[in-house]
Amino acid sequence: MTNSRIMKNTIYLLPFLFLMALPTMAQQPDMYVAVHEEEQAAYIYHFLTPALGNGVLVYRSIEGAEFELLTDEPVMPVNRAADMEQQLGPELFDEIQTFLNRDDAQGTFFALRTNREVNRFLTVFRPEVADLLGRRFIDREAPIGSEVTYRVQIVNDRGTEIGDPVEHTALLEVVTPQEPRNVAAHQDEGFIEIGWNYPRETGNRPDDVIAFRVLMQREGEQSPSHAHANPVARDSNQDSFTYRIPLPEPGVELTFWVEAIDIIRQSTRSSENAVVQAIDPTPPPMVRGVRGLFQTDHDVALSWFQSPDPRVTGYLVYRAVDSHSNYDLITDEPLPVDDPFFRDTVPDDRRYYFYRVSAVNEWGTEGEWSNFTSIFVPDRTPPSPPQNLVATYNEANDTVELTWEDDDPAPDLLTYLVIRRIEVPGAEISYSQINHDNLIDFSFTDLGIAGEGFIEGAFYNYGIAVADSSQNISDTLYVDLQIPGLTLPNAPGQLTARTNGRQVSLVWSQSLSGDVVNYRITRTGEQQDDSFEKMLPRHQIRYIDRDVQRGATYRYEVAAVDSFDNVSLNPPAQEILVADGNRPPIVRNVHLVPSGNGVVELRWAGVRSGNLAGYRIYRSEISTTGYELVAEVDAGSEVWEDEISDQRLWYRIRAFDEFGNVSMPSQPVRLRQ
Repeated sequence: MTNSRIMKNTIYLLPFLFLMALPTMAQQPDMYVAVHEEEQAAYIYHFLTPALGNGVLVYRSIEGAEFELLTDEPVMPVNRAADMEQQLGPELFDEIQTFLNRDDAQGTFFALRTNREVNRFLTVFRPEVADLLGRRFIDREAPIGSEVTYRVQIVNDRGTEIGDPVEHTALLEVVTPQEPRNVAAHQDEGFIEIGWNYPRETGNRPDDVIAFRVLMQREGEQSPSHAHANPVARDSNQDSFTYRIPLPEPGVELTFWVEAIDIIRQSTRSSENAVVQAIDPTPPPMVRGVRGLFQTDHDVALSWFQSPDPRVTGYLVYRAVDSHSNYDLITDEPLPVDDPFFRDTVPDDRRYYFYRVSAVNEWGTEGEWSNFTSIFVPDRTPPSPPQNLVATYNEANDTVELTWEDDDPAPDLLTYLVIRRIEVPGAEISYSQINHDNLIDFSFTDLGIAGEGFIEGAFYNYGIAVADSSQNISDTLYVDLQIPGLTLPNAPGQLTARTNGRQVSLVWSQSLSGDVVNYRITRTGEQQDDSFEKMLPRHQIRYIDRDVQRGATYRYEVAAVDSFDNVSLNPPAQEILVADGNRPPIVRNVHLVPSGNGVVELRWAGVRSGNLAGYRIYRSEISTTGYELVAEVDAGSEVWEDEISDQRLWYRIRAFDEFGNVSMPSQPVRLRQ
């Protein structure tokens, strides 16, 4: 084992280094104490963050004695952004500002103070930041070999202690980092991968190793070089480490070893070296355009672009069940170079499969894997439906209890789906799911719409289905339930009756009650035999009565009847005369004949109509308008006399029947002058 060395190389910050170290930092204690072998001094690192204007005092207790103050003045963190920038220097400040994604000194200053994970990391990896934050103290009079407890206490600008201190007890002895072991290296195409082992931290005392440095020496060279620009952060929860570097150059022998670096930059070199004879792999180019398509059952079809590299002799296909897990080679031998297709039969459904394809050349060198393509192989088999769904109304608390059985439950049961709707006559109401959480029991209590119970006498339809984890849904099992009720239903709305002389058409509005099962039509005629009562189903709101007599008057009533034979009160009614709606023919051959003594006779030809009731005679001073009714005669009349002194008056006649239908007016006539 070599003597410890102070690490003189600057540790540059990179995002990947931070991300690797962050989990380790979060698990470290609130204080480090390490003894520097050459300086014979104790380095104390803590992670307290004093408020601006505050500082920390450091105390020491040797072998359980009273604590003594080591700091004459509080160790003060930098309180201004400008001081931070000056203390770090432009290069390191710009590096940290970029790393924190800030564009101004003030923002960088506060981000560095407030981001706990970042400042813990930088405290350990950058002494400059530790000093900036007031987190490092060097006890240059430390009693090496003694057990010492260090205490760090925050104080304000008046020297008053604030909050609880942090303490750490350690035996002050030089702890040389253990050497890395089992160093090995091998070429992986265009990379050299170096691996080594380092023990996990055990017990209550950390070993203070925070990173590793990989060194490389080319054949024929006298001194080594860093294989990478940045140390490899240590995760104290693992004991196996690897690092890959691009192939420096082919055709040379490369020797690698690893150094362990502790928090105060002391290092120990591995006693083992790893030697690699680098070769030029010249791998084929990456395969592109990989696509997958699920077909039927468990079959997946893959295709990709044929490689343009003439050295490629075939393709290898890999499969995984996770995009980050190990991929398994699923082709026994390379596929033909001119046939970029492959059909895979997967073992299981209900999961994603990830595929990559690589090209191989005639020397067996394999190219880089393609980007992965993922195909979901669905579970398309719906589960079996439940059985024996029963709905029971609980009158005491106005709820509906649903129970069912499931003799063949789905192995990946997600939930039972309970649906409900209320029947509204004349409306198509959709079902709504009423269990909002996953349900795996065989019963459910329905509190009604919005938890307000149920409508008396209404019909409710329930359904139950099974949903599995692949969102397959079984057939739905249904049951209907009517809520009991004694309240009389609401009467139907407005009743309208029309006739064409041969039949009577009735139309009414539906009852607003939800439990109506029938509408009762009652007809009352002039004779006892003309009366009847009919029941119609609840969805029917029209009725045509063809058994009518022309000229007869009928009275109709429509009442709502619920499922408990309750009949609505005050039913709407209509009385109608069954009449022909056709007008009588126009009266023709109308003319005036003077008969002397100022009397004129109005004559016309009688109208042929079986229901004719008579004629109405009109008179006006002008031919086109202003006619007034002057007489009404019976159906057998064809002459009417008028005593007038003005022989310039005009006359018209209209025929009317016993149903009130009136003909169009005749042509106007007057005495000829």
